[in-house]
Amino acid sequence: MRPIVGSKRIVRLEKGVLGKLPQEFSIGVGNVNGRAGAVGKIDGRIYAVTSFETDGTHILSVIRMLNPGKLSSWAGNHAAGTAYGFH
Repeated sequence: MRPIVGSKRIVRLEKGVLGKLPQEFSIGVGNVNGRAGAVGKIDGRIYAVTSFETDGTHILSVIRMLNPGKLSSWAGNHAAGTAYGFH
């Protein structure tokens, strides 16, 4: 794993990733494991779950889960709402 450090580098990465996703991609914002988070979907199916660690002002770390096996079991337990829990 190679962490990406620095706000400019992180923004550049995220813009690049978002630019490659299909038009059907959507994002829902909520709570993931007690942290600010987002759930990305393609055609209604969960594609990625992201959580953000902050100090209240700045993002300190970003954790993104893309593993289809973990996402499918997680999706079954969190089909509706914005209170996401990911273990």
